[in-house]
Amino acid sequence: MPGGQIHKRSTGERVRFLLDAHLHGAMKRTHVQEATAIRGRRFFELPRDCRGAPESLLVSDARSTLPRLSPAAEAEIKKELLTNKNMVENPQVPISGFNYSAPLDRLRKRGTHVSATTITARAEALDSY
Repeated sequence: MPGGQIHKRSTGERVRFLLDAHLHGAMKRTHVQEATAIRGRRFFELPRDCRGAPESLLVSDARSTLPRLSPAAEAEIKKELLTNKNMVENPQVPISGFNYSAPLDRLRKRGTHVSATTITARAEALDSY
């Protein structure tokens, strides 16, 4: 079975069933690990987490927020990147290259917290790099 996140390759019920079988001595650890593709340390964390209440074991994606930025944040990023692009292309401004940290710092000062990877990806999408 390929590696990756547990919730993407198995259901919570299946993992709970297999771990329960292991905890009650019906299955060997190696068989459970093969069936769930859970390795080493993570395997030993799961039974510890579900010993008291196996039904409380969550294997689903625990993300509580949406992975996307708000439209307002996207608009601010676009505005900053286009401003920087205009500065780089302006022959009167002595800037020879694009600095991804500058728009990132300005956005953070205004309360929009994004990663440098997000800035880079948006710059490439806007062709302003």
